[in-house]
Amino acid sequence: MAAVRSGRLRRLTLILRASPAVLEIDFAGAFLAAVMLAGTGRQDEAIQAMSVAAGQASVSQALAGADRLAAFATGDPEHAEAARALGDILRSPRPGARS
Repeated sequence: MAAVRSGRLRRLTLILRASPAVLEIDFAGAFLAAVMLAGTGRQDEAIQAMSVAAGQASVSQALAGADRLAAFATGDPEHAEAARALGDILRSPRPGARS
């Protein structure tokens, strides 16, 4: 998650290659997959993955993820628009979301 906050897609790629099991963790896996997909220009797939993450997230996880994406957008202008769009998904109200 720190790699997302700091806008280090290359570092995130290395982490996920070294530990692909992270992608199987509820919320974190779909969240990180969405960030990687957006970073490679696959925005439609990124939106789908972030929608899955949002469905798995507690309210606090969703807000923390959105904050990480806002920091990412600030530090990586090339992917800022995509990061903001993903953050918006996490900030959207979800009926029945866990607190």
